[in-house]
Amino acid sequence: MTKIGCILLAGGEKAFAAGADIKEMQPKNLHRHVFPAISPRFGGDRVANCRKPTIAAVSGYALGGGCELAMMCEHHHRRPTPAKFGQPEITLGTIPGIGGNAAA
Repeated sequence: MTKIGCILLAGGEKAFAAGADIKEMQPKNLHRHVFPAISPRFGGDRVANCRKPTIAAVSGYALGGGCELAMMCEHHHRRPTPAKFGQPEITLGTIPGIGGNAAA
């Protein structure tokens, strides 16, 4: 039986996770993408409620849901490629879909 000591989440060299396609979230299509479609399927609560330590190994972009996922982890490791965190959906007048606006 293998024991798991921690969980490491990592993306690619250019992006940890870039989130949703902002062009698809433009006002004409916004109704398709708001909260109900994002939160339950994303699984962020699994990371937030995990009993094992979670580490986000971030390089490149961590945007939108990707930024929120990284914020849910207890530890952050920025890899050699500069990390860029952001919530671009706020430029469309929406709030982060999985808790990025909640106080820690």
